[in-house]
Parts: sequence; structure tokens; C-alpha cells
Amino acid sequence: KTSVPPHASTASSTPTFAHSPLQASPVPLPNQRVIRADAERTRGDPKTVERLLTHFCHFSDVKYKQGLNELLAPFLTLDYKPIIREEFEPAEEDKAKDAAYQELVAYCCFDEFLKKFLPTNVYSDDGFASLQCCFRLYRLLLLYHDPNLCKLLDGHRFPPELYASGWFLTLFSQRLDMDDLWKWWDLYVLYDEPHLHHFVCLRLLVRGSDQINEAGEASLPV
Repeated sequence: KTSVPPHASTASSTPTFAHSPLQASPVPLPNQRVIRADAERTRGDPKTVERLLTHFCHFSDVKYKQGLNELLAPFLTLDYKPIIREEFEPAEEDKAKDAAYQELVAYCCFDEFLKKFLPTNVYSDDGFASLQCCFRLYRLLLLYHDPNLCKLLDGHRFPPELYASGWFLTLFSQRLDMDDLWKWWDLYVLYDEPHLHHFVCLRLLVRGSDQINEAGEASLPV
């Protein structure tokens, strides 16, 4: 049985349709202009993206950072009608309520996915200290599995911060088309392992180790 994330039906800081805050206009954030600008260049309806991102920052008590928009967008492309009919049973003729439920389920899936697969929550701290922890773990994995490649990159002063930030901030959602992205994310959900993404990123780098070894310092990709 497919179900909505557990917190979608409980009274908490995460919205449910019963108190319906997602349909209201959220209080603007100090960096609302940044959110609006990012929403305009994000896949999906810009107004919906901006509104849900603003709600997310309020409910999660985080400051908006670029990358959240790319993580939200894929969830707005899915059809949640089977879940809606099973869990909420909205009136068929009420298209407005059906759309509201679609947004609610999309938001809850987005929220749960971030909590699960960004376990250190790289968006929750101002200084990106959690992201630095991700980079440290990633470099240690590289040092263990391919010490020569790690030594080469270290020697060129080419740390993960220079090439892997987007990998960890958006879980590939910024670069991949939807079909390819959902293949990866489906695997993440299937294996239910928060650190699987680190090993996927590691494999991507190690797979290209021959080309990296043959490249000059100026040719190393950013």
C-alpha cells in the first residue's frame, strides 16, 4: 500500500490539509527575492515553487539556500492521484481541493526525502558545516577506495568543495533530466540507506580516474 509520509496525518509543525497553511500566502522571508528568482528558473510553476519553498523554510525553521529549489521541483512533476484517492478521498468534482491535495503530498514527500537522504541536513546551518562533514566523509571514502586518485586531487589542491557541491546539495537534481533522476532516487528509496549517495558520487569519480590521471592541472573539471 502506498501511503503519504507518516507526519502528513499528524498534528505537528509540518502542514496537513486539516489546517491547510500551504494554500495561504506565507509571510515573506528576508531573502524572498532570492527564492523568487530561483523559482523563476526552476522546473515547475514558479509561484507554486516559491510558495512551497517559503512554507518549508518557515515550518523547518531554516534559512533558504540555493539548491532547495532543485530538490523540490521533481516532486511537483509527479501524479499523486492514486495516493489522494486512497488516503483522502476528495470529491471528484472539487478540482481545487484535488490540486491542494497534490501540493500537500508533493510537499510531504519532499520534506521526508530531505530528512532521510540529507541526514546531516546541509541546509539547516548558516555556515554549511554539515556540508563540510559530507565532504570530509566523501574524501575519506575516496582515500580508502582509490588512494592514488585522492593523492592526485589533493596534490592539485582540488578538494570535493570544487567539484561535488552540487552533487550533495541537490542530489543530482540540478543536472539530470527527470527520467534519469527518478531512476537514481527510486534506488535511494528502495535501498533506504542515507549514505548511499556518498558511494554513488564516489563511483562517478572513480569511474573517470583514468581520464583525470591523464589530464593536466588546468584540464581538471570544475
